[in-house]
Amino acid sequence: LPLPMAQQLIQSDRVDKVVLLLKETELTDLVARRLHAELNRAGLPLELRRWTDLASFYHRVVRVYDGMYQFVKVVIALIVILSIMNTLMMAIFERTREIGTLMALGLGRRGIVELFLLEGLFIGLVGGILGAAAGIGTCHLVNAFGGIAISPPPGASRGYIVFLNVVPRVLLFAFTSSVLTALLSSLYPAFRASRMQVVEALRYT
Repeated sequence: LPLPMAQQLIQSDRVDKVVLLLKETELTDLVARRLHAELNRAGLPLELRRWTDLASFYHRVVRVYDGMYQFVKVVIALIVILSIMNTLMMAIFERTREIGTLMALGLGRRGIVELFLLEGLFIGLVGGILGAAAGIGTCHLVNAFGGIAISPPPGASRGYIVFLNVVPRVLLFAFTSSVLTALLSSLYPAFRASRMQVVEALRYT
């Protein structure tokens, strides 16, 4: 509406607020600092508020989703640790005689530990690469089919479309977590394998 018409509708000749919309949301803090300096320089009795200062509901929703995300990460990490640990423990039982043979040939306990740690590292590297590739492929596939439709948030009447973005920092974190989790999972099986007695391992059937 033109300003005079809006003032006539609410029977006022004042202006309560001026809303400034930015094309780039990440520039909010920079623009706010510059506007604050200009308003002070001009001596205008105006109060400057960023959208983040007024969006209390948004911050509550973000905290809820962050909590859910952290919980899911912990659950996934536990599943990965237990799965890899179970795989390596089964490998110990299946290769007990081979482990005994290696120790009888002179491979020390440290060498046995290194073997299983390398196996865990290999599992983590392969899993991290496949997971990163699957994540990138899923992002491109979702974007190719038009993104994800999100229903209107509270206080709005129109929804929006979300397109997935591949963030290198997040991708690197996921890959690193996969490798470190696999190494962590292989510590106990490696220790168990290194504590075997040569004679008992050779007689294992």
